[in-house]
Amino acid sequence: LKSFYPALVPHPSDQGNEARIGRGLAAPLVRDARQPLTMVERGGPSSPESLADGADAGGYARDRLCSSSSSVGGSNGDAGSRVETLSLGVRAVVETMDGEVKFTNDNERAFALFRKGCRHCAELHTALEDVEPKDTIIAFLARIAGRRSAARQVRELGAILVQVAAWRDELLVAPQQLLEVLNSDDSILAAFAAAGQGRCTGGPAPPHEGRVFLREAWTARFLSIAEHIERERVVHRCVMTEKPASLFVCYETEEVEEDEVDFRFSPEARCGGTVDGMILGFAHEGLPALGHFLGCQRPRRRTLRDALSGGGTPELGCASRDLGGKEQFRWWNDGSVQHVASSFWLFVDPESPDAITLHQWDKSFWEAVLAV
Repeated sequence: LKSFYPALVPHPSDQGNEARIGRGLAAPLVRDARQPLTMVERGGPSSPESLADGADAGGYARDRLCSSSSSVGGSNGDAGSRVETLSLGVRAVVETMDGEVKFTNDNERAFALFRKGCRHCAELHTALEDVEPKDTIIAFLARIAGRRSAARQVRELGAILVQVAAWRDELLVAPQQLLEVLNSDDSILAAFAAAGQGRCTGGPAPPHEGRVFLREAWTARFLSIAEHIERERVVHRCVMTEKPASLFVCYETEEVEEDEVDFRFSPEARCGGTVDGMILGFAHEGLPALGHFLGCQRPRRRTLRDALSGGGTPELGCASRDLGGKEQFRWWNDGSVQHVASSFWLFVDPESPDAITLHQWDKSFWEAVLAV
């Protein structure tokens, strides 16, 4: 009896209760009301009542183990409970992305719940594959990836998701801010390579005075110059076409000193660290805009604040006849192309493959197709 009900073992000083112990449960044990009841005394999972009803005597201990194990990367519960945990995390992410105020207040909690659910379902690939909406979740992770303090957790989460084909395809076209964090993890790159879907990269920089067509690697579309009429004015805009239409002559040059450049959109966006690649200018050979260079232009429509400050998101154009600081681009070793003065990247969104933009974070990878 004492071994089965250790809570009933009297303290040596409690001499008055020894007689009651001999009578088993017939008489209640006198105790201090300030002391909390034990699991046995309040009819918990290990009490005689629960055992008589067929309950699992180890259920309480196992539940406690599952609860504590979540902090070290997993749950020993059944698949249903793990999927439910994942569902809670997905629901929290979707609700957090419903507005800026919600994101500001709840993004850390939502990320923790989603990460916990993915860790619990790391081996349940079907459950991870069925998670929707993936685009909303990836947009959420891209914003979380902007916090340096969360980089390790984002990489850990990416290593789980990349094992699922549906998620791997989505991550390959994720925003650049998220890709830069994921690509720093060797296991994620290895998963891409094992699936035959290595990271999309461009080609080497074209030679000096080389005549090339500029092709974006992911969409396989070509950068072309088109003539448009806007407000009774003829303007030359850059578009993406399925077939090559605009030939460019490449001129290698040296970067213009900072005090010589009078047009800068976002100096704080300039890249730091080791700089590689080649500084080039691209002169259009053909109509329209014969002999004009690709360059960075002020946006056609700006707010009053941007107009007064000389700011605003830049646009890619082909209007200048001279090769200056605003017409210089750096062709990086991985095939990405960056406008030197503004540090914005040439980017083609796969969801809008006909348009080319200059983006502060996202970038495309390019190939210089030599003209025969």
